[in-house]
Amino acid sequence: MTLNQDLSFLVVTASLAVILILLQNFLRSSYGRAILAVREDEVAANSNGIGVFRYKMAGFIIASFIAGIGGCLYVMVIGFVKPDAASFNHSIDYLIFVVLGGMGSMTGSVLAAYILTYLQEFLRFLQDYRLLIYPLILIFVMLFRPQGLLGMKELSFVRLVSRFTAFIRSKTAKGGKA
Repeated sequence: MTLNQDLSFLVVTASLAVILILLQNFLRSSYGRAILAVREDEVAANSNGIGVFRYKMAGFIIASFIAGIGGCLYVMVIGFVKPDAASFNHSIDYLIFVVLGGMGSMTGSVLAAYILTYLQEFLRFLQDYRLLIYPLILIFVMLFRPQGLLGMKELSFVRLVSRFTAFIRSKTAKGGKA
């Protein structure tokens, strides 16, 4: 990879992390919980006094804004835009990322996107046979893990860091006693 590619990867990954953090915080707010309530059951949300149309529109606007940021980052990395970038096959790939990551998990969808993208590249040496192996892998994942990789759970970066620091502390404490 060249320096430009490395920089682009870092910018896209950092932007993704910032967007995920902002979305996680938004979803924990009262507005975010209202949007989640509308997503789960419109009738129940409406009966609890939540304006369904208002929160659907807010969710659509937020999703459109994030899609616009993704499009800007895509153009920054690729350098140009052509209609094939939004073809039906690409849309199916994005849908597979979401389903395999877990329908209710943003971090699961991101994790699935990274894994499946690298899996496609790893299987590239098989040429046409990868078009057979990739769907088989997807079928096995859906058979043995139908809720997706993370299901409705989210990866917590704060929890990961705290577990890592606790692990390091326990190893240094054991090393100091010996």
